[in-house]
Amino acid sequence: MKILQFFFIFFTIHLLIPNSSIALTCSRNQWLSANGPSGKCESCPRNATCNGFSYRCLEGYSYSSSGPCALRCPTNCISCSTSTCYRCKSGYTLVNGQCQKPSCPSNCKTCSSGKCSACKDGYELQNNRCVSKSCPAGQFLNGTTCTGCAAGTYSDDGRSCKVCPDGTYAGNGAASCTKCPAGTYASGTGNSSCKTSTVVT
Repeated sequence: MKILQFFFIFFTIHLLIPNSSIALTCSRNQWLSANGPSGKCESCPRNATCNGFSYRCLEGYSYSSSGPCALRCPTNCISCSTSTCYRCKSGYTLVNGQCQKPSCPSNCKTCSSGKCSACKDGYELQNNRCVSKSCPAGQFLNGTTCTGCAAGTYSDDGRSCKVCPDGTYAGNGAASCTKCPAGTYASGTGNSSCKTSTVVT
């Protein structure tokens, strides 16, 4: 008797208060269009995945007036609205609503997302930038090889050879020029040695 009374009260409540209906359950390849008695199970939209309650657009698709997940996002975009992108794929940067691949830094051979990992020959990586490779003092970079400066020149930075100024000299592979000692001289620039002064009597 009590069981019959329970069901009588239960159905009476649902007749008087429709919103108290038992929640509708959909299959995993469907989604629930609305809560309450007006809700119904809908087929999973194209370009989406469903869990029986809601749908989720696949990467590169978004909601539009044409329907759920009907909007194709711009190239390399994951999430968008109309023609504006909010989130890009890995390796791309969002610039004014569009996804752009960052360009490699100057003289970079290999890079990812605008960050260099390997430089071209003759350059070395410093703080994510490719700078001219340096050699020990007295040498310069000849292609990819460090080569000693010729006599009459010097290199104090290991990058290039400079000509010795007037009154100085330098042998092969010099890091600096040497002033001629007393009683000798070096006329002009680029001298490899000093000459003995001639004393006129």
